[in-house]
Amino acid sequence: MAERCYHALDHDRVRFNDPTGRCAVASAQDGFPPVPTEPLERERRPERRPVPVPHAGKDAPHNECADTFPPNRYPGMDVRVNGIRFDALQVGVRVPWEIKAHRFDTYNGFIREREIEKELEQLAQERDAALACG
Repeated sequence: MAERCYHALDHDRVRFNDPTGRCAVASAQDGFPPVPTEPLERERRPERRPVPVPHAGKDAPHNECADTFPPNRYPGMDVRVNGIRFDALQVGVRVPWEIKAHRFDTYNGFIREREIEKELEQLAQERDAALACG
């Protein structure tokens, strides 16, 4: 994007930060490009690469939310990372998102507690998978 839009940017207000050293525009500015701080995508273990997969849920408002907030890198798709499915992978950064949409206030106390316990367990698994992949 920087290469295609470079001419239209306000160069006094925009600073490029290219930690991977792959952007020709950023690499051609003054000084040497920074050394990559994390493995390039091709160096990442295959199971830790984000893989787009169709949305699992049939809840249209939930899927719309997952595609919009934050913007999903793969609109209309979930993403699988390290065997765990997330609702979205944020555009511009490697941050997976999981949207939780429940109507806990309509559940009786027993069901509400079970659902919350189940969600907390799932959130821990999702957090562990995301952290393991950086």
